[in-house]
Amino acid sequence: MARICYIALVLLTFFTTALEAQFGNIEFIENKGQWDNRVKYMGDVPAGSFFIRSSGFTVLQHNEQDLGKMQEYLHGHTDINTSSKQGFTLRS
Repeated sequence: MARICYIALVLLTFFTTALEAQFGNIEFIENKGQWDNRVKYMGDVPAGSFFIRSSGFTVLQHNEQDLGKMQEYLHGHTDINTSSKQGFTLRS
């Protein structure tokens, strides 16, 4: 019985850690002249950024599929002729 409790505790710890990593906190960086002067802090989020200003906030969210297409194109994995035929359009 003690062994089952131990295994359950280890599994619970593992899954809790995995969930916490998936839904982690946003680490904000203070603006020290690297962005527009209206921005006070910036934090990276998956496929985007979160900007805090004095008057509110701005969320910049990119389409992950578009980012993948851009990466393929910029690294030469996609033929430019093929991309233009498919309508290489960014929706971000």
